[in-house]
Amino acid sequence: IWLGPALDALAWGPSAVTGSGKLAAALRQESVERRALHVAVARQGDHHHPRLDQALVVDLATVRTDGGPQVNPMWFLFEDGLIWFTHTDFRQKFRNLQHEPRVAISILPEGNPYGYLEIRGELDRIEPDPTGSLYTRLAERYGQGSVVPPDAADRVKIAIRPTRFSGNALK
Repeated sequence: IWLGPALDALAWGPSAVTGSGKLAAALRQESVERRALHVAVARQGDHHHPRLDQALVVDLATVRTDGGPQVNPMWFLFEDGLIWFTHTDFRQKFRNLQHEPRVAISILPEGNPYGYLEIRGELDRIEPDPTGSLYTRLAERYGQGSVVPPDAADRVKIAIRPTRFSGNALK
């Protein structure tokens, strides 16, 4: 499912969804398609995995605007069925997600690289986080104390909705 119109709506605001133009129509169609996808994923069973509760550094893979891959280690938080990351609104990863909302996430447990969990997912939403609150939560989760990042004014919360789980951790 392409989320391009949804990302445009982030910039244009809620009135983009209620209008009568092509963007509004695309967003309404996207909403129907996304609900169908979430029903299909829900029917596959509970996708919560114990690794999602652990403070492990994950590799987040996105696609650059030139089509090339970009993979970075990231802190994360699994909450309410979403995988949350913090980032800034001016770096490459942010631009990648605006271009292509599909991602892959790899989680390796400490001491067992063969017990990996791969998660495929899609960008669910991006929320402004000008106080860096998610960064602070993640810093505490990962044992770094209560830290406010110096770039807090540029921070965003990125929510990824898992769509597929695979890997040796499921065996």
